[in-house]
Amino acid sequence: MLEAITSFRLRLHGQVRAIERGQAIELDRPDAERLLAKAPDRVRVVEPQPARDITVEPAGPSVRPVYWESGNGRIIGPGQVVQVAKDGTEFWLCIEFGGAVYWIRDFLLRSRQAFDQQIRWICGCCNGSDFWASAYRAHICRRCHPPAAPSLEITEAS
Repeated sequence: MLEAITSFRLRLHGQVRAIERGQAIELDRPDAERLLAKAPDRVRVVEPQPARDITVEPAGPSVRPVYWESGNGRIIGPGQVVQVAKDGTEFWLCIEFGGAVYWIRDFLLRSRQAFDQQIRWICGCCNGSDFWASAYRAHICRRCHPPAAPSLEITEAS
């Protein structure tokens, strides 16, 4: 199998194809060798990736909601498990939470007890619990002090 290093047009057997950079090109052996000889600066040989043994199954109706740790250390949940996947020795859970779908690795799962014991952020002024993280990782109440530039805000899953 060949891969395009740069974009170019390939004329082969009376047809012209536009090849984009990074695109895989599957040709029979004589055509691939001829293309590689004519344009070694535009294509390279790549080894096909071995097939991975991935199985995805729907979660059963009796699966309980789960809690998991986010990238910033907060424990989030409960989320409803929709699908379960196995990739070799790794397990993944597809979780619906807050109108979004997340794929979570099994080692990120946490207990409800850990979820209940984590520190909750409550605003002293308005008793709100909707916070945003500043560039200095300070938790600031969104209602009392909205971010000046929402596009620069560091978002966190809540």
